[in-house]
Amino acid sequence: MEIEFTYTKKEWVDGRRKYLFISKVITRMQLFVMALMAVFFIISAAVYGFGVINIALGVVLALLALELVFIYVVQPGMLYKTTDKYHSRYRLVFREDGLLFETQGIASELKWDIYTGYAQSREYYYLLQGKMNYTLIPKRALSDERDREDFEKLVKSVLPEVKAPAGIK
Repeated sequence: MEIEFTYTKKEWVDGRRKYLFISKVITRMQLFVMALMAVFFIISAAVYGFGVINIALGVVLALLALELVFIYVVQPGMLYKTTDKYHSRYRLVFREDGLLFETQGIASELKWDIYTGYAQSREYYYLLQGKMNYTLIPKRALSDERDREDFEKLVKSVLPEVKAPAGIK
């Protein structure tokens, strides 16, 4: 099976953001704890004013929020803009023993064992290579439902599926 595609900025950024949840770089628990800290900060400031502890809590909360905003909002666009390979045409040839991966200036044959698993959302497939490395494949690159089924059958035969968190579509 062979596919070719070029990422759009919107598509690559969206795929990266979803990957942050799939790879657990950002988790719902982190977001829940931050929201809980914010509520505690607001209640504490309303009841006790802005003492040293409330100011420290506010600073920690602000730093955590800035970090998440950077990782989720700013960084994906920066990575897309500054990485030439994301603007190139991709050609991927999938075989039983691995895949041929080609972009402008890159041509490599990869065995399936380089990947640790795969995941999918509504729009993308992710071939996972560890904590922060992955190959993003837009489902639109597969021409029809039959191609998607053939691709999924091949990938499932060689890689374990990593379930995306609920709500990641």
